[in-house]
Amino acid sequence: MGLETARLLVAGSAKVLLTGRNEVNLEAARQEFGSKAHVVRSDATIMADIDALKPIVEEKSGKVELLFIHVGTALFEPFEQVTEESYARQFQVNTKGHFSRCNACFLHCGMEMQSS
Repeated sequence: MGLETARLLVAGSAKVLLTGRNEVNLEAARQEFGSKAHVVRSDATIMADIDALKPIVEEKSGKVELLFIHVGTALFEPFEQVTEESYARQFQVNTKGHFSRCNACFLHCGMEMQSS
């Protein structure tokens, strides 16, 4: 879903910053998009990675006009086998990671709240 959204945005001449953790997938995206998109390794659960996106955004486009976050994880295990660690990992990726990326864009990347 995220890669297809990036394809559509690039096809519409948008400046796109595509992030991910898997270097194999990132390299494939670099090959596919070439100079039409900026592909960067970034982990949604690591604040330093999120913070490192600010200068890239400033250099490549100046501000964020659209933020599309498509990251998530699921550990399918019986309820009684869920551990503090497995729950914390899912929460870190699925909740805190999303919040942190949104927060960083609003605070540091020139994004403004728009209402219709």
